[in-house]
Amino acid sequence: MNKKSDNYTLPDKLKIYIGKFQKLDKNLKVQFITIIILLLFILIVAITALAGKGKNPVSVSKMKEKVTSDSRPLNFMTDNKYEDAYTKAVNKYNDVVIQKSNVDDKNYFRETLFIGDSNTEGLGVYNHLSLQNVLGSTGMPIQNVVVNKCMWFVGYEEPVTMPTAVSMLKPRRIIINFGTNNAGGNTPEEFIRYYKKALNAIENAYPYSDIIVSSILPVCKIRDYPNIKMQDIDELNLALLEMCKERDLKFLNMAEVFKDPKNGFAKPKYFSKDGLHLTSDGYKALLDYVGSHKHIVPDNRPARGNIPIRREAPYISSSSSMMTSSVFSSSSEVMSSEFLESSTNSVFCSSDSYTSAPFISSSDVDTSTSESNPKSEVFQSQDIESESQLNSDSVATISPESIETENSIYDETL
Repeated sequence: MNKKSDNYTLPDKLKIYIGKFQKLDKNLKVQFITIIILLLFILIVAITALAGKGKNPVSVSKMKEKVTSDSRPLNFMTDNKYEDAYTKAVNKYNDVVIQKSNVDDKNYFRETLFIGDSNTEGLGVYNHLSLQNVLGSTGMPIQNVVVNKCMWFVGYEEPVTMPTAVSMLKPRRIIINFGTNNAGGNTPEEFIRYYKKALNAIENAYPYSDIIVSSILPVCKIRDYPNIKMQDIDELNLALLEMCKERDLKFLNMAEVFKDPKNGFAKPKYFSKDGLHLTSDGYKALLDYVGSHKHIVPDNRPARGNIPIRREAPYISSSSSMMTSSVFSSSSEVMSSEFLESSTNSVFCSSDSYTSAPFISSSDVDTSTSESNPKSEVFQSQDIESESQLNSDSVATISPESIETENSIYDETL
């Protein structure tokens, strides 16, 4: 009997056991299947735990420490070799990239409008430039430029899009900087398609401004947002260079002042702890770079007429903080704590995105005449009053009837 059973093959044994299982009572079958499933589950959990995949998730602070590198191409050898290859690729566009010069133009910053996301918005938040020279919105990707109504003006009850704001401000030149919020979310082809639509909208709104495309700023090797990869940013910047060549636009390679040539990532000394947002030193380095890389073309603008004054958006009380934080967390770029602490209030954007409020002080506008007070080439923080000194009416919704006409005009040389 035993000898006979020893001669059974595995398929034969399975057939015997299946036959015995089929003869079992229905309830016994259910119990047997349940036991088998539980045993399999316990086995899987045990294997997972032994492999180290079942450990408790690390804290956010430890997670930051673990984000130390990006994925690289298969032929990547070292960080510095990769960066050398990227630099050589950029150098092929020397006819497009604005080169360093000693051009002396005291009005360069006063005639320049900076457009971009949170790092551009910080120019106003940190008081490096007047609000009149900044159109920035936190978390904004390039495709939202044509649809998000986030720019507010004195005497206007509703916000407008960035292209419309450009048509109202009529600047001599524009430096546009978008892409951080597209890195990792869009292919270079998609990104350029969106970028061209934004440029077309701005050019159609006001065709007299000289448009300068800025490189996307680098990110630090240790940072909070692993989905925003340095390699993706490099690829988008190369795509921007090619687009500028096709459209006969100039490219401001601001990334080079922030990049560490040893590894291609951002220099930590210029960025906050999140690895994405500029510090005050970062903004000074940015403005110094712009000042040493001026691009000046003839001013062909027609008479500008009356220029409306930019203002903050309506104030949102702390009771709305839960709603505000949920919107922040849903955007592809999350504001750093340092960035939040730099502003005492948050403001409303009609497209359901939120931004911190830059401000303009009375020192920026002389309401007694049609001309603004003279300022230095770069607006220093001491030239701007503290935000707490602002009239509370300036952040409320204002109707045109409540403002005298001469006080809603800003006739600076933008």
